[in-house]
Formats: sequence, C-alpha cells, structure tokens
Amino acid sequence: MKTAFEFRLPLPLEPGVRMRLRGPPLTDDDLFDLCQRHDIWRFEREADGQLTVESPKGGMDGLRIVALNYPIARWSHEAGDRFGVALGSNCGFFLPNGAMRTPISAWVSRQQWDGIPNAEREGFLYLCPYFVAEMKTLGLQRSELEAIMAEYRDNGCQIGLLIDPAARAVHVYRPGKPAQHLFDPDEVPGDPELPGFVLKTQRIF
Repeated sequence: MKTAFEFRLPLPLEPGVRMRLRGPPLTDDDLFDLCQRHDIWRFEREADGQLTVESPKGGMDGLRIVALNYPIARWSHEAGDRFGVALGSNCGFFLPNGAMRTPISAWVSRQQWDGIPNAEREGFLYLCPYFVAEMKTLGLQRSELEAIMAEYRDNGCQIGLLIDPAARAVHVYRPGKPAQHLFDPDEVPGDPELPGFVLKTQRIF
C-alpha cells in the first residue's frame, strides 16, 4: 500500500540543508516508497521515528563526494570484491536501533553482503555498513553528524570517517574507542579494518 504521507518544503532552499519533518510514523515499506517517489531528496529516519530530509548538494560538495567514493570503490574492485562491496551514496540502511541512514559512502563486508538474499538487495538493506563516511557541509551541524557517526559505531560499524573539508579535518570512529581527530592529513589509512586502503585528501580539501 502506498503511503499517504506528503511533505512541503519552504523554497528556495540552500544546497545541503537538513530539516526535520512532521508527520505520522512510517513503516519501513512506507519510508522506502516515500524515498522512491521523491528521490531528489535525501530522507533519513531517527531511531525514535522522526524523519529528516536534506536538500540536494551543491557542485563543490558533489565533487568532494566523488573524490571520497571513487577510492573506496576502486580499492574494493581491485580486490575483486572478495573482501566486500562498495555502495553508492543513495543506498539506504535500516540500522539495528530502527534508524534509517543514507551515508555519503558505504562499504559492506563480503560476509554481510552474502548474508542478504538476492531478492532483498533491491531494497534498503537491514544492516549497519562495515565502513561509512559522512561529510560536513554548510547546511549541516557538526554536532548532528557526530551523533550520527556515534550511532553507526554503536550499531556495528567497524570504521567510520567524518570529513570536514572547511576545517581540513577527518574524525575517525572505531568501536570501543574515542574518536581520533586528524587535522590537515595528507592521507587517512584504513588499516587494519580495510587492508591497504588509503584515502588521499587532496581532492576533498
């Protein structure tokens, strides 16, 4: 059944602005349907059921996202995807705590991917990615992104990167450890979680 939930946004909007939406709680199927009908917007759901929506990114953020996603995809493909698979920035994930997230970059392990039935791979995935990355943009609050990164970590993510291009900083999240703060790094290694992967920051900063 199609959801009757609709939303109205004040226009025009600045690129990359995130807002909270009022509306009835949505089932997982209803949320998936909403995202398909309004695929230009980036929807997410908080663990308490609150919906958020983010407007499309601007040109420079689009360049940075490609510079972030390309290296992880290349690393994964060069390994023959035997370790896992890289997924695009519009892929949705239902986390164990009930939240739905759409990270800028995601990679799932081979064990995770092989555990998903083929029929379920077309929809949002019921797992927390092994690796995720988010990026601070002008319309997003750093504190909000820090909370999201901690949520990924607490739901099973093994390595997460929060990238702040304006501050030339990368914050690394791992289970059971405080965030590691790197300022103006030339590169960020993914070892030991992602053997041999190195993110070079030149095209991001």
